[in-house]
Amino acid sequence: MRSMLQLVLKKIFLSIFVVVILTSCVESEAQLFIFQRYNSKTDNWDYYKTDLYAPALVEKINIIPCLEDKRYQPIWSPNGKYYGCSALRDQPLFIYDTTNNKIMAKLEQGNPKDPLMWRILGWSPDSQYVSIMSTGSMEKPYYDFSIMKYDGSGLLQIDKQTIVSVPFGGEWAPNGNYIVRQVRPNSGDHDYLIISSLPGKEIFRFDLVKFIHAPIVFADQLEWSPDSKKLALSIYYDPASNPKLHVLDIESEKLANIIPDKSICIKGIPDWSPDGKKILFDAVDCKEHVSLEFHDSVYYSINVDGSELKSLTEKGSGSLNWTLDGKSIIVSGYGEKSIYLMNIDGSNRRKLVDNAYFVSWIKP
Repeated sequence: MRSMLQLVLKKIFLSIFVVVILTSCVESEAQLFIFQRYNSKTDNWDYYKTDLYAPALVEKINIIPCLEDKRYQPIWSPNGKYYGCSALRDQPLFIYDTTNNKIMAKLEQGNPKDPLMWRILGWSPDSQYVSIMSTGSMEKPYYDFSIMKYDGSGLLQIDKQTIVSVPFGGEWAPNGNYIVRQVRPNSGDHDYLIISSLPGKEIFRFDLVKFIHAPIVFADQLEWSPDSKKLALSIYYDPASNPKLHVLDIESEKLANIIPDKSICIKGIPDWSPDGKKILFDAVDCKEHVSLEFHDSVYYSINVDGSELKSLTEKGSGSLNWTLDGKSIIVSGYGEKSIYLMNIDGSNRRKLVDNAYFVSWIKP
């Protein structure tokens, strides 16, 4: 009897052990992401989350919309817990907690003589801070670049420029230690990049005009490499304003145009591969592109050294992002109201979630 009981207990223990092991494996592979679906009844967007490896398990995220205007979308924190609503029109800036729709932060507009237009630029990797920019009135024009904790505390002004010295960017490095922005001086013909530490101290200034001798040198689409040592950016450096893809090595201060092909004009740089070896970008044919045409871009991948340029999509509009493990690429748009998954070379495209548009990954 005792041996029988021991056998039963042993089987139960083994079963529990197997379940725990399998569960931990599933959890280690989980790659959660947020997506949106259009709601015709409310004429706005609903938000959901699911797992890349279990897309049928969909959970709705009940949130307070930023504004009635469906064009204005929330800016999600990397952990998916918070979202920010930029201050548009006469609205204040809000940051909400999704677990209870509690207002964590609220920035009101300024007084009527000096109104502010608060705009969230980005989140820190640990979801603790946001970079924000405020705009002054026509009578008192300026752009104010600041950072703030998600709960509204610790508002710190990093830079303040006149309206003709417009700052852009506000991208956080993946290590959470730096923020990069580009500033256009009063001359208005070139940009320089500024990297600041979290307390707001300037630690790096890179003047583009010293490295690219052209009538116009504007930077755009700043994207950090996963190791926080490089920046991918598009640069306009000719009178026709055709942007090219460059990589800036922060340590060596070397700037490289990695696509010499003059027929390719960059539109966006959404993502580096998790291993930092490749960059995703979308571009148009410089000669054939028609101004204000939004459906003629093609997505490409390219190695950081400029080798292995490969087209991944046909012409269209949409978004591509690497999966968190770097094994696949997630596709949204391109004539489809669904989210697809494909191999990193563009092959084996298969539907993941129907009636959905990818928003962002949820990173622990």
